[in-house]
Amino acid sequence: MTRKESTTIAVLGGNTVTGVALSLLLKSVSYKTVILKAPPANPAEDLLHDVDLLLVSPALDYERRNESLSILRGTEEGLRIPVLAFGTAVETRLSPHPRAG
Repeated sequence: MTRKESTTIAVLGGNTVTGVALSLLLKSVSYKTVILKAPPANPAEDLLHDVDLLLVSPALDYERRNESLSILRGTEEGLRIPVLAFGTAVETRLSPHPRAG
């Protein structure tokens, strides 16, 4: 078994300005990044291969975030990957939806 050379981080909603910025910052410190559209267009199993962490862009609205995470968590790969969701202070105070913990 070979050891992985670097950590791969997927950015869900990375096709937004915030997502692209996150991806570029991570690449600048030697992480590999994969940008995922929200909701994912390709089979989720293919998208999460070799991914070590899933970052959720703060630019995603509540519905697209939940739909995308449901699709990704419905796979064997998705169940093993830690998820870190970013939010904004404005969103936290104004959102009518409860935030998942």
